[in-house]
Amino acid sequence: MEQVIYSGSGGLGIISKNENEADFIEAKAVSLADKIIEPGSMTDLFGKFTKPIRYAGLLKENEHEVMCFHTGDIEDIFGKTSYYYCWYKISEYRIFNKYTELSGRDFNWINNQWK
Repeated sequence: MEQVIYSGSGGLGIISKNENEADFIEAKAVSLADKIIEPGSMTDLFGKFTKPIRYAGLLKENEHEVMCFHTGDIEDIFGKTSYYYCWYKISEYRIFNKYTELSGRDFNWINNQWK
């Protein structure tokens, strides 16, 4: 498992090669904007993603709550590579996306949308 910053302001993510998701992600529900997101459910994170993707759970062994969303897999002769987007949960109504090692942006849930 490798933590990455996706180019083009893609934000924080994980690339996993031939690894079991349960080794680095805990299938744990998260409460966000007065809703519960269950592991395995499809979500667009209330408008943050252009289409629904699977919520996998929280990143293990991290001092912060980092929500992981599985965006897809690519299989080739070397095995399977899985891709994830990751967002920090700051509070029930605030999330954070990291764009570089030194910068990011927080979003606040105001009037039923992220601002």
